[in-house]
Amino acid sequence: MRVQLLGSGVPVMIAGVCFIVLAYLARVRRERFLVYWTVGWALLVVRLAWTAAWGSPWPVLWPSIVAAYLRLAMAACLLAGSEELRGRRVDARLVFGAAAAFLVAKQGVDPFVTARTGIAINLGAMALTMLLASWRLATHATLPRAERALAALGLAGYALLSAVMPLLPEDSALLPPFFFAAWTAQLCAGVGMLALFFRASYEAELTVEKSRGATLTHALQGFIPICMHCKSIRDDQQQWKALEQYVADRSSVRFSHGLCPTCAQAHYGNYVGRE
Repeated sequence: MRVQLLGSGVPVMIAGVCFIVLAYLARVRRERFLVYWTVGWALLVVRLAWTAAWGSPWPVLWPSIVAAYLRLAMAACLLAGSEELRGRRVDARLVFGAAAAFLVAKQGVDPFVTARTGIAINLGAMALTMLLASWRLATHATLPRAERALAALGLAGYALLSAVMPLLPEDSALLPPFFFAAWTAQLCAGVGMLALFFRASYEAELTVEKSRGATLTHALQGFIPICMHCKSIRDDQQQWKALEQYVADRSSVRFSHGLCPTCAQAHYGNYVGRE
């Protein structure tokens, strides 16, 4: 049953779609947290494909080691992305090095424990890392509440279910509902991350527009001396400046010249409408 569920292609499809969208956004916006999340979802796609190809539990040692590293590196990338989103810079060498160091340390004591215990240690480390990433997202109060809640709950649910499912017996009746729950949590995590980015970007752009409008209002408030003929404005240094130059010096507004219909008729009336 586990082989059929793993080979259904549903988790790979979900992770692949999330990876493609995040990769596009990371390429366009070049945000470090997007890069980490993109790499995390890419590692998830590779790990799911690897597991589907070899099955679970793995028959030999080295596929198990590769799968364990993919799990740990994925979780570390998701945590690094959450930290970058909070404004804390994370070195990529630390992310991938920590995953490798943990795996080497675990393999050093692995001969003294059973294979099942070793797999449980790897799954537990992955789950704890993803739960930490979920908590860091959930407690970032400046992010939109609904979107960060969806992403955090999706990550937490997927972390717990992914840690439990490989340890269930092959004939367990819990396998199908656990798999479907894990796919749902995976989808919620991906959609939540994307919604979080779009909502946060929209609110940041809205804040910039409001600030720009407030700056322009402040720059133009009060009485302004303006020439009755050429419409030049006298600034605080008693210098006369063109209207567009005065506004541009006090805000981020930039002007583009055109010609209104009234002025076109008044100044170029003989030529208006000619071929």
